[in-house]
Amino acid sequence: ENLLEGCLDAANTINLCASHQKRIVDDILTLSKLDSNLLAVAPADVQPIKLVQSTLKMFEPELVAHDIEFEFNVDDSFERHDVTWAKLDPSRLNQVLINLMTNAIKFTQGRERRNIIVNVSASRDISEVTSTGVSYFSRINNQRAPSMDITNKAEWGTGDVIHIHCSVEDTGPGLAEEEMKLLFQRFQQATPRTHVQYGGSGLGLFISRILTEMQGGQIGVSSKAGVGSKFNFYIQCRKCVDPPAKHDRISPFKIGRKAIVPPPASSLPVPETAPKLNDRSLSRSSSASGNRS
Repeated sequence: ENLLEGCLDAANTINLCASHQKRIVDDILTLSKLDSNLLAVAPADVQPIKLVQSTLKMFEPELVAHDIEFEFNVDDSFERHDVTWAKLDPSRLNQVLINLMTNAIKFTQGRERRNIIVNVSASRDISEVTSTGVSYFSRINNQRAPSMDITNKAEWGTGDVIHIHCSVEDTGPGLAEEEMKLLFQRFQQATPRTHVQYGGSGLGLFISRILTEMQGGQIGVSSKAGVGSKFNFYIQCRKCVDPPAKHDRISPFKIGRKAIVPPPASSLPVPETAPKLNDRSLSRSSSASGNRS
């Protein structure tokens, strides 16, 4: 039994390492396409909430392994604006969210308080997003003004323009004002110590900024040293004019921390109350409104 548990632990570690390597490769390929002017946004009919939830579920084993308390909340604005299906580029949205979640886990896992909260909401008017007190970074490409409609091509359809907003909040070490100014720049990290202590390439946030802007949005951060950071971004999309009749009902979820951290699985049997890497580790919650690589 102990041998089997040890093999499962090793397999899980290999899977996590492979996932991290894939994310680095994805960032490098994206950067290469960007330099060659081959990066594009291709809209598809998707359920935004389901897309975000599926992306977050990928991190469940990592969150459990690092004993991080996690919460995913869906704002009721999706119901108010009747947004179940939308035209957007799922791969580009995924990549931004994956980069932000990877950073949040990396900087939270060694802290005494280990909490990550993801919120997602929808809005018609861009001012609903930009007036929330979040400081968004100015666009790298000055020709992309915040009011510019990137969805005016035929492939985006004729549905109402909607903005999808996501925030990823963590209890990591936080950032000083000067450190935040270095973020989202190519091959830049908050401090020279960041690479030594946490690793990373300094590409993830720069690429997230580019991808967010390509989707008609912006990205920003609010942070306090010693407290944590909150990264916000929004993208532009359109509601589907003729959405499928059926759609999956998506509920927010939580992953709680262990009450007592058990010894390594290779030395002692796993208690029956230990978190499992499946839906049993998730408890449903009600909807709510709402230094880096």
